[in-house]
Amino acid sequence: MTELPSERLSLADFVFSETSDPSVPPEEFTQWRRATAWATSLYEPSLLGPPIPRTRLETAGVSRPIINLGSYNYLGLATHPETIAAAQEALATYGTGACGSGRVVDLFHPSGPPRR
Repeated sequence: MTELPSERLSLADFVFSETSDPSVPPEEFTQWRRATAWATSLYEPSLLGPPIPRTRLETAGVSRPIINLGSYNYLGLATHPETIAAAQEALATYGTGACGSGRVVDLFHPSGPPRR
């Protein structure tokens, strides 16, 4: 690893690890995160509850009540029992996974792009 001061490092400086397990960060990364935690807390606040309209946010170690306008849950449906049941049913039926948008998928579809 390069011998730069911690404030001059970024996540890109920790690409390689001593282990083949990607969930185990390199020791240098762990040390760097500890050394720069105060800076991260300034621009990465922590939501201290569910994404409901009124919740708590922690910024720089201080917890405060907020009105959450930063999510699509302004109606409070994310914690509504019917919404949760429908999500569980969809998960059981269709499973989960990651994929690109329809536009990206169209580019790689064997039949070619959609005709217009």
